[in-house]
Amino acid sequence: MQIGAFLTLGTIVLPVLLAISLFTLLERKVFGFMQGRRGPVMVGKGGILQPIADGIKLLTKEAVYPSASKTIPFYLAPVFSLSLALAIYLYTPISYSNTHIYSSINLIIIFVVSSLVSYLILAAGYASSSTYSLLGSIRATSQMISYEVSLGLICLTPVLIGTSLSLSGLYSYQLVIYNLFAMWGSYALFFTSILAEANRTPFDLVEGESELVSGYNVEYSGLLFTFFFLTEYSFILIMCIITVALFFGGESYVLLVSIKVLAFIILFIYVRATYPRFRFDGLILLLYKVYLPLAIVWVTLTIVFITHGLI
Repeated sequence: MQIGAFLTLGTIVLPVLLAISLFTLLERKVFGFMQGRRGPVMVGKGGILQPIADGIKLLTKEAVYPSASKTIPFYLAPVFSLSLALAIYLYTPISYSNTHIYSSINLIIIFVVSSLVSYLILAAGYASSSTYSLLGSIRATSQMISYEVSLGLICLTPVLIGTSLSLSGLYSYQLVIYNLFAMWGSYALFFTSILAEANRTPFDLVEGESELVSGYNVEYSGLLFTFFFLTEYSFILIMCIITVALFFGGESYVLLVSIKVLAFIILFIYVRATYPRFRFDGLILLLYKVYLPLAIVWVTLTIVFITHGLI
């Protein structure tokens, strides 16, 4: 029983860590290309070993702990956040026939578990006893909870049409045609919402270096900072997989699905290298004045079309 648990853990943790390392290398290479630089080239051939060097550096750095911090939540917040991020992969299929734990409602499970991370970020900001950390954690909580509302409504569109709360079922529903062609409006709203949910540019106000130094994790270093770093990139990978499942599913071949996920990762990087940061009030107003009303209208139209047999 224990051996099986360790094998299952290894099939999740090791591929995720490898994917994150390649993600960071690709991100730096794309940034270098777009900015007229070479990017990482010194460690290994073409810089291929740079993520390993970065990981060793992060793990061996001295960990500095604020004397005024609340010790227990300060230590536990990054550990639990990474644990939740890795747990989501148990219910996240890479194709409709490839998942660790099958559930008929795994889409709900993924959103429920991911929503808990915002509370851990709030705990980390409070436990750091730093003004910058507290402001960053409050921003993170308000931003993530707000955009979860729009994400939930947007996801109703493919769920209503595919009549399934399972990502595997939504994959198989798209064997003939992608949902993108019937739900292009939902896809546009969904992609911009996951940028905000993942705290990525132009919505990276949680870690706004020009305002909050580094936001909720400003007091973290060494291993604990690495946990938050891995959590952030794990959620980006999860969001890319969910996007493929909702709007570009169909194939049962892991290689084809992986190519689609890679395309969305490159799109995340392109957006980060291209667009400037929003103001925080503009981010919240964008949700409640634009995205949320559009999401409600799109879901309403979908229900009307289904009721009248037009879809």
